[in-house]
Amino acid sequence: MARMHVLSLLQVIVVLSASCAVALAEPAPEIPDRLKDVLSEAKSHYDAGRLPQAIALYDDVLSEVPDLAAALVARGACRMKLNEFQPAIMDFTRAIELDPDNHAAYGARATAWANVKRPDKALPDFDQIIRLRPNDANSYVVRGVTKANLGKPLAALADIEVALSLDPGNAKTHVVRGMIWQAVKQFAAARIAFESAVRADAASLEGHNKLALLLVTCSDASVRDYKRGIQHAQECCKLTDYKQWQHLAMLGTAYAQAGQFPEAIKWQQSAVDSAPAEAQPALQQRLALYREGKTFYKIASPPPRTTNL
Repeated sequence: MARMHVLSLLQVIVVLSASCAVALAEPAPEIPDRLKDVLSEAKSHYDAGRLPQAIALYDDVLSEVPDLAAALVARGACRMKLNEFQPAIMDFTRAIELDPDNHAAYGARATAWANVKRPDKALPDFDQIIRLRPNDANSYVVRGVTKANLGKPLAALADIEVALSLDPGNAKTHVVRGMIWQAVKQFAAARIAFESAVRADAASLEGHNKLALLLVTCSDASVRDYKRGIQHAQECCKLTDYKQWQHLAMLGTAYAQAGQFPEAIKWQQSAVDSAPAEAQPALQQRLALYREGKTFYKIASPPPRTTNL
C-alpha cells in the first residue's frame, strides 16, 4: 500500500516537546557547580528562543563533559528548532549510545526523522519509547501516526486502539483514528470516530471541523448529512467567536455543499474579509464558484439548490 501522509507532524511534535522538556529539566550528574550554572543559563536562553546562545553554552559544557547525554539532547533540541535536523540527529544518536534507555533522546530523534520525511527511521525510535514507557498513551498515538504515514493503516489503528484504552477521553486521539479511517475510505468508521471526538470534548475544534467536512463532502451518501454538517461547522465558528477565517470558510463550504448558496456567499465573504493576503486567492476562487451556484467539492449526487434545510 502506498504511503498515505494524511497526518501532520503535530502529534509527533508533542513527543518532541515532552522529550525536550525532560532533557532540559533533567538534573545533571556529578559535574562542577560552574557547569550546572552554565546548563541553567543555557536553558534560560532556550526558553527565551535565543537558540544560538543556548547552543554555544551547551558546546562549552560538552567540551568539558563530552558524555553528558542530557546536554546532547538539549543541544539537539536547539538545532532542531533551527531546522538543523542532521546535526540534531547526530546529537540524539550520541546521547542514545551513551544512555540506551534515554526516552527523551529517542523521542527527539524520532521527531527529527519525521521532519526530514523519514518515518521509516522514526518508527524504531517510537518502538523504543513504548518499550520504556508502555503505559504512555501519546507514545502509541505518535507511533500510529508514523505507521499510517508508512502505509500501514491496520497497524496504525491497532496502536490508536491501545492509546484509547489508556486514555479513552482524549478527543485528539479519536480525531487521529477518524483521519486514518478516512484515508482508507472507510467513511462510516471515520464518522463514528469524529463523533466520538466531539462527545469526548464538546470544544474539540478538530473534531467538529473534520466531522463537518466529512458530512458535507463524503462520496458515500449514507454518511452525508448536510444539516448536521452545517451544525458542526457553526460550532467551530462559535468556539472561535466567529474570528478565525478558516472556520468561517468551512461554514461557507458546508452551506455551499448543501445548496444554500446565499448563506455560503455570506460566510465565504466573511472569511475573505478576515483572512491574510496569502489565503486570498483560494478563498476568492471559492467565493466566485458560490456566486455561480457551484460547489468546490464535487460529489456524485449533490443536493438540489435550496434556501434552507
